[in-house]
Amino acid sequence: MPIKSFKVNHIYLVSFTFIFTFATTVQSGFMLNELSMVNFVVGSKLGWEEDGTAEVRYILIITTGFLGMALGSAMADKLINWWGTRNIAHLVYLLNTFAICSSLLKLVLNFTCILFGRLFFGLACGALNTVLGKILNDSIPN
Repeated sequence: MPIKSFKVNHIYLVSFTFIFTFATTVQSGFMLNELSMVNFVVGSKLGWEEDGTAEVRYILIITTGFLGMALGSAMADKLINWWGTRNIAHLVYLLNTFAICSSLLKLVLNFTCILFGRLFFGLACGALNTVLGKILNDSIPN
């Protein structure tokens, strides 16, 4: 049986790899640093500084993002085998959109909405970081 040789579109492959790698890096960095400059404003608007719960709430908000990243990575690895890479990528995009909308609920100044937004954003970050390697592996010809 003859071995098929496929032409590789190097421009597409490099741009696809760059965009996905850049997107996951920027998203992970944004997830880690999202609250750094906003801490004091959110804390003063919600009254956390007066009741002494500001530090605990900041730690919870930051930790929720890391928890979401860990859960997203763990779940995406299992779901890729069960549901397929393309479907997981679409789920990640949907989850990203939902996470951004939940994060925008910070404007409502509700602590629970902030935590859920960070959790969903962390889930999307972790899943996208896991899915990226599989997508690139499937896209690059042998």
